[in-house]
Amino acid sequence: PKSVATSPDGRTLWVCNFGYEGRKNVYVYDATTLARVGLVEFRGNAVEVAFSRDGEHAYVSNFARGVLEVVDTKRLEVL
Repeated sequence: PKSVATSPDGRTLWVCNFGYEGRKNVYVYDATTLARVGLVEFRGNAVEVAFSRDGEHAYVSNFARGVLEVVDTKRLEVL
Protein backbone atom coordinates (compact mmCIF):
# COMPACT_ATOMS: atom_id res chain seq x y z
CA PRO A 1 0.00 0.00 0.00
CA LYS A 2 0.98 3.60 -0.59
CA SER A 3 -1.06 5.07 2.28
CA VAL A 4 -3.61 4.22 4.96
CA ALA A 5 -6.23 6.54 6.49
CA THR A 6 -8.92 6.10 9.11
CA SER A 7 -12.44 7.34 8.35
CA PRO A 8 -13.70 10.21 10.53
CA ASP A 9 -15.95 7.87 12.54
CA GLY A 10 -13.05 5.45 13.14
CA ARG A 11 -14.94 2.49 11.70
CA THR A 12 -13.02 1.91 8.49
CA LEU A 13 -9.47 1.98 7.18
CA TRP A 14 -8.84 3.09 3.62
CA VAL A 15 -5.74 1.68 1.92
CA CYS A 16 -4.47 3.23 -1.33
CA ASN A 17 -2.82 0.65 -3.58
CA PHE A 18 -0.58 2.75 -5.83
CA GLY A 19 0.81 -0.27 -7.68
CA TYR A 20 -2.53 -1.28 -9.23
CA GLU A 21 -3.14 1.12 -12.10
CA GLY A 22 -6.80 1.15 -13.09
CA ARG A 23 -7.89 -1.60 -10.69
CA LYS A 24 -7.98 -2.40 -6.97
CA ASN A 25 -7.19 1.28 -6.30
CA VAL A 26 -8.55 1.52 -2.74
CA TYR A 27 -9.36 -1.28 -0.30
CA VAL A 28 -11.69 -0.49 2.60
CA TYR A 29 -11.33 -2.51 5.83
CA ASP A 30 -13.34 -2.77 9.04
CA ALA A 31 -11.12 -1.03 11.62
CA THR A 32 -12.00 -3.52 14.36
CA THR A 33 -11.81 -6.88 12.58
CA LEU A 34 -9.52 -5.83 9.69
CA ALA A 35 -11.84 -7.71 7.33
CA ARG A 36 -11.99 -6.16 3.87
CA VAL A 37 -15.46 -4.65 3.43
CA GLY A 38 -15.14 -2.77 0.17
CA LEU A 39 -13.23 -1.77 -2.93
CA VAL A 40 -13.06 1.43 -4.98
CA GLU A 41 -11.81 1.27 -8.57
CA PHE A 42 -11.08 3.97 -11.15
CA ARG A 43 -8.69 4.71 -14.03
CA GLY A 44 -5.28 5.67 -12.67
CA ASN A 45 -3.32 5.25 -9.43
CA ALA A 46 -4.50 6.01 -5.89
CA VAL A 47 -1.95 7.89 -3.78
CA GLU A 48 -3.50 9.44 -0.65
CA VAL A 49 -7.00 9.76 0.81
CA ALA A 50 -8.68 12.44 2.95
CA PHE A 51 -12.27 12.75 4.13
CA SER A 52 -14.96 15.40 4.35
CA ARG A 53 -15.77 16.37 7.94
CA ASP A 54 -19.09 14.54 7.84
CA GLY A 55 -17.41 11.43 6.40
CA GLU A 56 -19.75 11.27 3.42
CA HIS A 57 -16.98 11.76 0.87
CA ALA A 58 -13.44 10.50 0.47
CA TYR A 59 -11.01 12.46 -1.68
CA VAL A 60 -8.42 10.26 -3.36
CA SER A 61 -5.51 11.77 -5.26
CA ASN A 62 -4.98 10.08 -8.62
CA PHE A 63 -1.34 10.22 -9.74
CA ALA A 64 -1.78 8.94 -13.30
CA ARG A 65 -4.58 11.33 -14.24
CA GLY A 66 -3.59 14.30 -12.08
CA VAL A 67 -7.06 14.60 -10.57
CA LEU A 68 -8.84 14.22 -7.27
CA GLU A 69 -11.40 11.40 -7.22
CA VAL A 70 -14.46 12.14 -5.06
CA VAL A 71 -15.88 8.93 -3.59
CA ASP A 72 -19.27 8.38 -1.93
CA THR A 73 -18.18 6.55 1.24
CA LYS A 74 -21.48 4.70 1.68
CA ARG A 75 -21.77 3.35 -1.88
CA LEU A 76 -17.98 3.24 -2.50
CA GLU A 77 -18.52 4.80 -5.92
CA VAL A 78 -16.62 7.60 -7.64
CA LEU A 79 -18.94 10.57 -8.14
